[in-house]
Amino acid sequence: MDFSPTTLFVMLHLSKLKDEMLRAFVCIIFL
Repeated sequence: MDFSPTTLFVMLHLSKLKDEMLRAFVCIIFL
């Protein structure tokens, strides 16, 4: 698996999306 700029960008985007989903999930739990 080669780490081209596109692959790194997608991985970074996915991890950021996962963080936002986690944050939303925590907010829903504590509301």
